Amino acid sequence: ASLVPTGMRAVQVPVASAVGVRPGDLVDVIATFGGGGAHTEVAGEAIEVLAVDRGGGGASFGGATTPSTGGVGLVLLVTPTDAERLAFASAFATLSIAVRGPDDLAPGEAFTVPTTAGR
Repeated sequence: ASLVPTGMRAVQVPVASAVGVRPGDLVDVIATFGGGGAHTEVAGEAIEVLAVDRGGGGASFGGATTPSTGGVGLVLLVTPTDAERLAFASAFATLSIAVRGPDDLAPGEAFTVPTTAGR
């Protein structure tokens, strides 16, 4: 709790993999929702990693659990609004992360994923 500034929250989210991620890194959390309306969206941008739980033992922090099949739990420093968005995404989507470089601090940067349509 001493690492969480006033007005912020620390939440744990389960991700499939977090190779090379360390506390202090900034990540974007990407949620892939399945089913009939399958889609992918950014659930959080430029979020600081407070801790990495690679144990995959199902430890709980803030209501989220890490997958018992070798998944990773990331403890992230977020706003209350981001905490709500991440809780929803972790309940209904598969989460993955994109690690930001040390000079890439600004959230809200649009990026496009090339498609193979029309080939």
